[in-house]
Amino acid sequence: MHPLWTVEQVEFRELLQGISNNSNLKLPSRRNLGRLISEEYEELQKRIKETVKSNKHICLTMDLWTTKGKSRSFMGGTLHWINDKLERKSHTICCRRFKGNHTYDRIATMIVSVMEQYGIAVKNVTQIVTDNGSNFVKAFKEFYQSEDDEDDSIHSDDDTTESDISNLESVDICTILTSHETNPISLPSHQRCSRHTLSLVSTTDAEKVSPSYDRSAFAKCHSIWNKSSRSTLASEAIESISGNQLIKPTATRWNSLYDSTRHLLKIKAHLFQICDTIGVPKLLDVEIQYLEEYITCLGPIAVALDRLQGEEHCFFGELLPTLLTVEKKLMHLDSLPLKFCSQLVKTVLKGLRNRFSSFIDMNHMNEDAILAAVTHPYFKLRWVPDEKLEVIRDLFISTICRLNSENGRTEEESVELVQTQKAKLDDDFFCFSSNNVTRDELRVKNDNKIRIQCHQYLDDTSQEINSLNDYSAVKNGFLKFNTTLPSSGPVERVFNYGGIILRPNRNRLSDQMFEELILLKLN
Repeated sequence: MHPLWTVEQVEFRELLQGISNNSNLKLPSRRNLGRLISEEYEELQKRIKETVKSNKHICLTMDLWTTKGKSRSFMGGTLHWINDKLERKSHTICCRRFKGNHTYDRIATMIVSVMEQYGIAVKNVTQIVTDNGSNFVKAFKEFYQSEDDEDDSIHSDDDTTESDISNLESVDICTILTSHETNPISLPSHQRCSRHTLSLVSTTDAEKVSPSYDRSAFAKCHSIWNKSSRSTLASEAIESISGNQLIKPTATRWNSLYDSTRHLLKIKAHLFQICDTIGVPKLLDVEIQYLEEYITCLGPIAVALDRLQGEEHCFFGELLPTLLTVEKKLMHLDSLPLKFCSQLVKTVLKGLRNRFSSFIDMNHMNEDAILAAVTHPYFKLRWVPDEKLEVIRDLFISTICRLNSENGRTEEESVELVQTQKAKLDDDFFCFSSNNVTRDELRVKNDNKIRIQCHQYLDDTSQEINSLNDYSAVKNGFLKFNTTLPSSGPVERVFNYGGIILRPNRNRLSDQMFEELILLKLN
């Protein structure tokens, strides 16, 4: 992206005048262009606030980014929701300068500041998704207050006795009003990025074992990739021999290493000729066999990473079935007579179970993930182990009934109650107590209708998201539990654009203008 002063260059003005065929075309000055950007930014802020007001369930993703040269740090954030058409939508809401140490309390303070800026209530945020950084984890550990904690505080007030009241200390109200203490920080529920955690399984855990030929095979692969990146002649020779350009891995993405190795194996028939031509050590047949087995064994994790880092068509309900599928595939690989990677599979399987134990065991701490999967029409109960089928079905039905009762009386229930009360007024002379329908009776009747609807939903063979429109009660559950994203990938993609805008020749760009530019670019 070019600097704003580009509009004042004579060549740029002549270019636009020539394209528009209008020699009298007037362009704004750099200063006026900056004002126009700020005005458009203010309009964007209003649109985001309207989105927040009109949606009951919102998911946020947050992360920190440091520019090249470690000169500036920024906190990025994105906002996600599901609209009435069951389509996932999103906004980039901040890329704000973060000065000072990246401590947990300062991170929590800035998250609260961003939420207050857009009027985002804690109760409307399903979860905030971040990476596994210890500072983020501690921020939510210290400042998250669950609904159970709030209930406990409410009940503790009810237990107050007369002796407790007599021991209360009087405090001057003026002291409270004039005190400068800020409100305590309160953060929503936290979800660690599943893609980042799964990547640790394939890197940190997998590196605990060193299969035969691992180092030599990948060292030779990297020599091919490096030669191709640094030499035009080598790159052209590879393309001439194989008919394809090579895919090169990036240091921070394990699945890019997987994809690059897999692509290299697709042209294994030409590898000997390629190595001879560009002058790098040849891969031995046994090393190629090892790479093929490596790709086979870690393939389930690579596929899972690609699925979980999506945004538009990815829902939280995909996480648990994906993890259980990866575990099942790794267990199958562990039962095979592998030549090189038997210990690697065992180690990766152990790492998966350790890092995702609460999900795989399906304990009460991750009921949201269970309900997200069941309310997703593609999964429903197909992924559930037989021994837990009845328990999860009962959990699903009871939760949907509770959610709809919390949302208030249904329209049908309200109409029936009004009709009953009207009939009672019209015929008040008669005492037909058996015909008096109470609110409790209507509530039970409504719960029975919701239970029937839940069973009809589970029996429905349709796997399309739009099928939820036929089951309003289940749809409410889908919106609540599937608004959360499995990974923090969207906010990381914000920083990719940040690197494009904040180039070395734009070091005088103010923090406020940088945030305005990146938000207007991504919204």
